[in-house]
Amino acid sequence: TYSWLNLLPYTFCGLASLVYSLTVLFGKKNCTVMHFIFYFGFFGGLCTLFYPDFLETQTFWDIRSFSGLVHHYLMVCLSVLTFVGGYFQPRLKKWYVFPLGFSLMMLLGLFELDALGFAEAMNIGKPLVGSLPVLTSWYVLFAVGTAVVLVFSWAYERWGKRSAGKQN
Repeated sequence: TYSWLNLLPYTFCGLASLVYSLTVLFGKKNCTVMHFIFYFGFFGGLCTLFYPDFLETQTFWDIRSFSGLVHHYLMVCLSVLTFVGGYFQPRLKKWYVFPLGFSLMMLLGLFELDALGFAEAMNIGKPLVGSLPVLTSWYVLFAVGTAVVLVFSWAYERWGKRSAGKQN
């Protein structure tokens, strides 16, 4: 049955889209939230565009498939625009924001499961991609995502600032 609770996002991508768009609209340049949500938008969107697992259960021409692909494409585009436009600049000293934001996302998922009675939320108890159960469980994504943030931020501080400075 449908209720007002259906307006709450219960997937990683749904929550990431909501938070990302509100952060870009109302947040300051390079705000703390951006150091979490940029990575979810970019890497999560790219992974889904390259391997859209929802096409296993519905046809490509289904409106849900088309809107899902457009949704993830727009998250990647927003990420690229915020990065290229200088609205977001990775900082190694803000590496902790990603694991903290991920933990808050999981906490919301637990609240939706236990307190609100959702059937599923934030892929707690099941992998993101059914054919890759171990690699796409939330705890592996947490560890790999944190490592990616560290490497990406380190690489940007090491090489990215120099090339940006030469262009100015």
